[in-house]
Amino acid sequence: MKFQLRISFWCHVEITVVSHRCFVLQVFVNVILPIFVVVGVTWLFQRWRRLDVSVLSQTTLWLFSPAFVFSNILDQQASLSGSVRVTGAILLATVLMLMIGFVVSKLFRYDRKSTSAFMLSTAFPNAGNMGLPVLLLAFGDPGIEAGILIFVVHAIVGFSVGIFVAASSDQVGLRPLISVFRLPTMYAFGLALLVKYLGISLPVVILEPVSILGAAAIPVMITVLGFQLGSGVETQNLRMLFMAVIGRLIVAVPIYMVATVLMGLSGITQGAVIVIGAMPSAVFTTILADEFGANPRFVTSSVVLSTAASVVTLTILVTLIRDGILLS
Repeated sequence: MKFQLRISFWCHVEITVVSHRCFVLQVFVNVILPIFVVVGVTWLFQRWRRLDVSVLSQTTLWLFSPAFVFSNILDQQASLSGSVRVTGAILLATVLMLMIGFVVSKLFRYDRKSTSAFMLSTAFPNAGNMGLPVLLLAFGDPGIEAGILIFVVHAIVGFSVGIFVAASSDQVGLRPLISVFRLPTMYAFGLALLVKYLGISLPVVILEPVSILGAAAIPVMITVLGFQLGSGVETQNLRMLFMAVIGRLIVAVPIYMVATVLMGLSGITQGAVIVIGAMPSAVFTTILADEFGANPRFVTSSVVLSTAASVVTLTILVTLIRDGILLS
């Protein structure tokens, strides 16, 4: 009997290890590697041609991002009650992460630009081109169903609160808030809500071009990431860089756990919010940092380093959640 139990135990361990290895391999091949291939190609191109990255950054902010937000809100099918709880959890966690980033910045006496860069790097996760594929690999179709709403909320928060944080790098008083409403993303958000909840049916001649423009947002953001890397990486303040990565990948986990509990989330939805909350730094932060001069070299380096390190941290986190160790 003892022998049989021992065999059963070791078989279970072996199967678990293989499963984890497969998950790591799938995340690396299907999620991480394509990003780094595009970044590498655009990095080489930038080293060769030395193009002005601000053109792509401004096109993304003023054209692709509003279309991206508009089309994704129209496609969202979540219930109102579920949307409110998820939105509340994400907003609470984002505010807490921003507060932690601000306090750390003050303790280490960062200047305004470095403070904004540090807060951008730690508070905003890559919910789209990394978050959704990882949820699919971790939880299957139920993970994607929960993840789409989470992704949309993060996009809205990023292009509102994120703009405020980035603009604060060189603006004071009400000017950062004015910057939020100077860009068209918030108006796209409001218009999409109006169209959706009034039941207005837009013609294909409007919806299709908006969808095409919105689909360009993430690929162009990754291209900008490669271009900015081609202009140089952060080498002056490595301690600040490593703290940003730790904050984004590790500190964010208990913060999002607390936020989901307080908002009454459970099951796959709770797990999905936490997993996306533990993603590496969002690619769009490089766009905001470039637009407002919030130390774009640092933010770019944080995105790349946290993306590479997330293969390990996400594997551990997803394992703990799927095995019922972290969440019941």
